[in-house]
Amino acid sequence: MTATPTDRKVSVMSAWAETLARSAHFTLDRMDSALNRTEEKIAQVREKIVRRDREFQRLLRTP
Repeated sequence: MTATPTDRKVSVMSAWAETLARSAHFTLDRMDSALNRTEEKIAQVREKIVRRDREFQRLLRTP
């Protein structure tokens, strides 16, 4: 049985859909990694602010 033009079109469209899905998944993975790095950096900055605030409060209480 030979493939009809419709079969070939469906096959090509399926291949494109798979390619687009892989590309989107890769992009989402990269965005997720970037978001995780940003969240980690924010947590580090918050910790630094808390430490400095505690030190500042300690210095204010010291006569």
